[in-house]
Order: sequence, then structure tokens, then C-alpha cells
Amino acid sequence: MPANSTLDPTAWFDMDRGACGPMLRLQEETFQAMDRLIELQHEFLTDWLETNRAHARALLEARSPTDFLRAEGELAARFGEKMRSRAEEFFEATAEAQSALSRTSAEAVAKGAEAARKAAEVQSGLGRAAGDLAKEAARTEPGRSGETGRRPS
Repeated sequence: MPANSTLDPTAWFDMDRGACGPMLRLQEETFQAMDRLIELQHEFLTDWLETNRAHARALLEARSPTDFLRAEGELAARFGEKMRSRAEEFFEATAEAQSALSRTSAEAVAKGAEAARKAAEVQSGLGRAAGDLAKEAARTEPGRSGETGRRPS
């Protein structure tokens, strides 16, 4: 048996870990980005609810239409400022997420290609080993190389 025909399970497990590791990292980055975007959405909805509560309070506490319109104008200005700030946070978070996911994706592709290259090398080595075994078997059993596998009648 040729020396290069031994199957090393550790190499296969290492290859699997190397191929799956970047994908797990990509999944982790994706979940972190989603978590941040969900936090931002929660903050936006909290601001919106607080503004609606303030609008209802202004309506109930207004003594005249002029007081109500003044309060509504102030509330709208504050809400607009909060939304501008939330939009900036959202754009920053999406830019950070996009760069992190792009970087992790590139790493995953590079590691996957490396794992595929190594697997191809291992596979070609096993193919050569199988060919060597077949040649060795044909040499040790000279009459069996031409048999078709049928039983004699």
C-alpha cells in the first residue's frame, strides 16, 4: 500500500472547520447588524410614541387654539430634530454593517476557496493512491484483470 493513501480524519475535520468557520463568523456579523438595526427601530418607535403622547397632552391642556398650535409647532420641531439624529445613527449603523459584512464575506470566500483547493489536493492524492492500489492488485493477481464478473456456467 502506498504511503500517501492513508486517510487523515484530522485533516478532513480541519478542512471542515476552516470552511464553516468563516460562514459562522458571517452569520454572527449579520445577527449583530440586525440587533443594532432593531435597537434603532425600537428607539425610533419610542420617540414616536412619546411625541404622540405629548400631542395628546397638548390637545388636552390647550386653553385656546393658539396655545395648541404653538405647542404642536414645538413638538413637531423637536420630533423632526430627533428623527434627523435617528436617521444619522441609522445610516452610520448600516454603513458599519455593510463594511463588516463585506469584509467577513471576502474572508469567507477566500477561506472557502483555500479549503476547496486543499480538498482537491487531498482528493487527487486519494485518486492517485486508488490507482496505485489497482495497479498493485493487477500485478499480484495476473488472471483477474480481464474477468467480467460473471460466474462460470
